[in-house]
Amino acid sequence: ECPDCKTLADPAILSNIITLNAHKFISKYYDYWLVADDPSAELRTRQQSVNGRSWVMNGRRMQLVPEYPAKALYTQIKFLESFVDIEHAERNLKKENESREKQKQSLLKVPLINFEQKQHFQQIKDKVRQNYLQTSGYGFINTSLFERAFRLS
Repeated sequence: ECPDCKTLADPAILSNIITLNAHKFISKYYDYWLVADDPSAELRTRQQSVNGRSWVMNGRRMQLVPEYPAKALYTQIKFLESFVDIEHAERNLKKENESREKQKQSLLKVPLINFEQKQHFQQIKDKVRQNYLQTSGYGFINTSLFERAFRLS
């Protein structure tokens, strides 16, 4: 709800904002800029060395690392998901109020969200999970490695 005009925000707008931001971060990841691990080198390139990640510049050897690694992308998408995770927000608010109550501080007010709004937030959250997080291999462990290591198969 807008604090100025008291009208409800359209859930499609929130969905579009999250989608556009996700696409921006994914695009940044696939640009695959490499930077030197030594910041004093001030090297930023998209060229790959024939020596793997090693790079020699002015007689100095350095390693090139992704400017925006997969871990950063996954973390950013999880952050976008947190904007529409009502259950998580309610749990955090409850914990914060319990902490404030012990310290005899004023409690935070719980915003009133009706069932329809909760459904919209859940749909957006499901869309983020389905389109971005479930297709990412970053959040999953390949169990075949453990099967071979411990001869489970």
